[in-house]
Amino acid sequence: MPGLSRLLPKALALSLTATVVRAEEAEFQGNPACWQEGFSYQDCCDEARFGPGGNLQCWDGMHTHATCCVPGGSFTPPANYEELLARGHTGDSSVLPAIMQMLSSGGDEDCSPDSNNASPRQRCDGEGPWPTAKQWKTYFETNAVSKFMRIQPWPAEAEPWKLWSACCSDPAVSVAARVQALAEHCVPGAAALALQVLPKLEALYGPEAAQQGFAAASYLAEELEATADCRWRQQTNRASWTHYDWFLSPANSSPGSEWSLPCGQADVRIFVDERATSALLRAHPLMCAQRGLCFTEV
Repeated sequence: MPGLSRLLPKALALSLTATVVRAEEAEFQGNPACWQEGFSYQDCCDEARFGPGGNLQCWDGMHTHATCCVPGGSFTPPANYEELLARGHTGDSSVLPAIMQMLSSGGDEDCSPDSNNASPRQRCDGEGPWPTAKQWKTYFETNAVSKFMRIQPWPAEAEPWKLWSACCSDPAVSVAARVQALAEHCVPGAAALALQVLPKLEALYGPEAAQQGFAAASYLAEELEATADCRWRQQTNRASWTHYDWFLSPANSSPGSEWSLPCGQADVRIFVDERATSALLRAHPLMCAQRGLCFTEV
């Protein structure tokens, strides 16, 4: 999945004197799961051209010369996830790119927007300060993979706070208005991104800013649930914000409502951890909520 994990750009210029391989032939060379977004067998695998290991600009932890430039010409990895895992258990690392490709989709459905019929709010293709189609694609794919493994660091072009800072950091505009403006360019991205950056908003601007972002994102989430949005369902890691409402739900929430605490109505919430190492989490509880259930309710 080049958009997710290949953090190094391709070489800006490739030798013009290199042997040209016809595209229709190169398409079927090596591991097809590796050749996306401009990466190709001829630009990555030719050791006579690039030296041992091929073009180093092509590789990351999952995409390597060994996993992508498989010998023997044509190579087709199993299409079934269980078969891929079984093959991987034998020590065959060539299945790794295909596994990453499956994980990045987040499910069985192809979530790529229909550029001809999708509205701007669903197309996720911004200009100027708004995230581009490529940035959103990488962002959603990274979210999908993060449901199965820890992503650290995130790809620079899709790092949540970097995206938010580029489009939505104007202090003269309320956080709620910023989320709504972002939603005009990408509804599922606006909801997910706002929820991901809430701990940072809380730390920098206080609980009121976090409350605004939470309310605006929750409103969008209801719309996305109602329309069964593919990217929202398959390519967002909602586990990272599932406990936010424990800290941000209204104090007068009724028992059984979607914002109520598990033990029912509670206006007073006590969280005790007196260790010095937990001072930052005590001051900014959403940081704790984002990391998981790291507290006990009493």
